[in-house]
Amino acid sequence: MSNHTRYTAMNSARSIVTGAGHVHGDAMQNLLDASIMWQVILRTDITPRQVADCLEAYKIVRTIDGGSNIDNYVDRIGYASLAAEAQGIKNEDIPPTF
Repeated sequence: MSNHTRYTAMNSARSIVTGAGHVHGDAMQNLLDASIMWQVILRTDITPRQVADCLEAYKIVRTIDGGSNIDNYVDRIGYASLAAEAQGIKNEDIPPTF
């Protein structure tokens, strides 16, 4: 079985997450801004990590309802990596086997 698809999906997500700043602004700032807006709308505390988790969950729903659109999988990888960063997980916290 080829690992080509997983590497392509991860590389696409990396490219989007690290290179999208010129289009969408700083990802961490966007999560913070969204968390502030969601707090007003939902009248409860929301963290930037929770925003990323919810956006990933939304992509999971799209995957379930919409079939195998690669964009949903790539976005889920991206949101998961942003959630880890927003949670404060550092590179040195990630086991070397990854």
